[in-house]
This record gives sequence, structure tokens and C-alpha cells, in this order.
Amino acid sequence: MDGLYPAEAAYNNAHRVTDYGHFSTVSLEGTRTWRRGVLRIRFFSGADGRENQLFVLLYIIILVVWTASIMQRAMLKGVRQAALFTGIIMFGWMSVRLVRSQFALSELLSRYMWYSYYLFQLALPLVLVWLAWAIDKPSGKLTPPKWLRAMFAVNAIIFVLVFTNDFHFLAFPLDVNSPRWESDYGYGIGFYLLLAGSILPLLPAVFMLLRKRRGNTRRLGFLFPLAFCVLLAAYSYGYANRIPIAWESDISMFIGLFTLLFSESLIRSGTIPVNTKYAALFANSPLGMRIVNNEGVIALSSAAALREQYPEIKIIAMSGFDEITYASRAKEAGAHAFVTKSKSLGYFTEVARGVMQGGTYYPESKLIPMPKGETPLTPREMEILRFLCKHMTNSEIAAELFISENTVKFHKKNMLAKTGFTKTIDLAFYTISHGWINPLY
Repeated sequence: MDGLYPAEAAYNNAHRVTDYGHFSTVSLEGTRTWRRGVLRIRFFSGADGRENQLFVLLYIIILVVWTASIMQRAMLKGVRQAALFTGIIMFGWMSVRLVRSQFALSELLSRYMWYSYYLFQLALPLVLVWLAWAIDKPSGKLTPPKWLRAMFAVNAIIFVLVFTNDFHFLAFPLDVNSPRWESDYGYGIGFYLLLAGSILPLLPAVFMLLRKRRGNTRRLGFLFPLAFCVLLAAYSYGYANRIPIAWESDISMFIGLFTLLFSESLIRSGTIPVNTKYAALFANSPLGMRIVNNEGVIALSSAAALREQYPEIKIIAMSGFDEITYASRAKEAGAHAFVTKSKSLGYFTEVARGVMQGGTYYPESKLIPMPKGETPLTPREMEILRFLCKHMTNSEIAAELFISENTVKFHKKNMLAKTGFTKTIDLAFYTISHGWINPLY
């Protein structure tokens, strides 16, 4: 027995546990400390069960908020359905992953839950293909065409091949009796078919999106979605080849985040249409435009349309921004008065009474204060300045105003000469930072 235990001197630095509650609390940090300090687990991957739960909770919050925002912003039924399906798929994927990592499961059940991950991985690109196809389709004609249903069938066959891996090991050659089967496995032909089913559908989706965005003034906007496609391909390659920065990450979470960022970049680039600016468009339009729902109730209407339908109605436009063009644009749209929200209630009441008595009120036109003093810009120069504040290029401005690029350059040169600036970007920044032009509207 003497040789079985260390010598008594080896226990000199040992401490006897007296507060078992404190010991239990401190020991909870043991796994995380060991994995972070010794195994060097990266900070973008959970080191213990608690961190995994926090990561999943944060991911689900982001997913739910994003899905709800798309359902609110999207104008087309197909876009809303695609966003909903995407949210359901990613939520299901993360739920299966959470159950598998947090509960003590049998080896067989754990393995089949791992195989089920690929159902969600194969479904996500198909939703994107369907979205790309459905963008310009009316709400009543969203049934997938035959070629898209064939793609669904092919990916379903690939998933069956992966899910039945224990019977043939064509996807992941592994020893089911080994306790290290989760890391000691190879890649068979089924795995490469899985990669093809996950990546190849992106090609027709990107092609359709590019074709349907022809004429979009934000011509370079599609570079951002393409960049996310390249990053996803690089990440997939790194994970398949077990490059540490990719292999040590949570593939379910990273693919989900890539999907969210890719989808949002499609919206921001104008590739996927949304209706966030339609209310402002209608409110400020001088045309008599209105949209009614199925019940015949007016959903969106311009001020001019309201005056046509109800000649006796009085319209007062209000804004929280003291933007120099709002008053003239409100007058052009048919409003009887324009008031900023910075004015007092008494002032607004006075204006309202005057309008009800047949009067009108529009603040005096303002001039942008420039370094050389208040130098007036022509209406055309003001239009171009507004577009510059929206980061539009010369070609985009020319297309918007139906003029040549040389004409745009001529107006920009005159604007710089009047204002004393040497660069249009400095003029735009000065204008926005002082609140004289709101680039969003």
C-alpha cells in the first residue's frame, strides 16, 4: 500500500473542503477553465453547457427579431413566406443541436440527431432558390415549378442517404462501437453529394437574383451578397478539411448567421423588395395615388389623392426633422400647411385653426448655411445634393433624373463653387451632419 499513494509530504499544499456549497459553485467553472486555458477553445465557440445555452439563446433572439422584421417589412407574400420558412428551419436546426448537446442521450439517438442536422442544411438553399424564383410572382402563383420540385426531390434523396448512414456508411465512414466516433470519422461519396446539394442550388438562385435586379440603380450593391457566398464557401471548405478556426466553431450557428447576413444584404442592396419607404413615397407624392386592400379600405394614399376624394379635407404635414425641402415638398403634395414637431402645441393649434378657416401656412424656404454665407442652390442642384447624401454615384443620379452623367458633373461643379467645398463628399457630410437634409427620405 505504501507505493500506491504519494508520500505524505506531497499533501502539504492540499486543502480540506469544509464549505461544500462553495466548492460546488466553484467547480462549475472547472470545465470552462480547463477548455479555455488548457485546450485553448476559441471564444466564438461554447466551452461548457452554460455557454452553449447562452449562445443558443442569443442566436434564437436574433433569429426571432430578424424573422419578425422581415414579415413586417416585406411587401410580397413570397418574401414573407420565405422568411418564415427560413426562421422555422434555423430554429429547428438549433433546437435539435441544443437537445443533443445538453442531454444525456444514447449513442444511437445522438448519432441520428447528428444526421438530422443535414435535413435543415439541405433545406435552406432550396428556400433561397424558391425566394429568388418567387420575387416577381403574384401572390396566387407561388406553387414551385417542376424544376424546383425536382431539386427538392434530389435533396430529399441525399438526406435519406445521410440519415441511413449506419446501414452503409457511404456518407460518414465510422466505427459505431468506438467511443470516439464523433471525431474519428471520414467522408464518403454521400458527404460530397451533401455538399453539392447544399452549395449548387445557390448558383441558380444567384443567377435569378442578378437577372431580376437588372435596372437597379444600386449596381454594386450585389457585391455584398456575393461576398457572403464566398465566405460561406470558404467556411465550408475549412470545416470539411478540419481547419481549426472553422472546425472548432458551431457549424449550425455559423451557417445560420451566414444565412441571416446574406438575406439582409439582399434586402439592403435592393435585390429583395421591401416596403419600408412606401408610406413616405405615397405621403410625399404629388400624384393622386392610392392602394386599397381586399375589403376596399385605403391602405396607402397620397395627399393629392385624399384631396381628390375628399375636397373638403384639410391636410397638415408634420415632421420631426427641420429638413429644408420638406415644406416645399408638402406643398407640392397637396398639404395645406407644414409644421415641425419642435413647435409648441399652441403654435400648432393656431396653424390648425387658420387652415380650418381656409388659410395655408408654409415656412419660408430655408437656405443651407455654407462657409461663405447662405448661398442659394437651384432646385436641380438641391435634387442632386439629396441624391449625393444617399451615396448615389453619378450614373445612378443620371438614371434617376433622366439626364447625362456630364450634366450631373456640371451641377456638382457649380455646387462646389457656390459653397466653397472642394469635394462633394464633404458637402454631403456637412449637410447631413447639420440636419439640413435627411438622406433616408
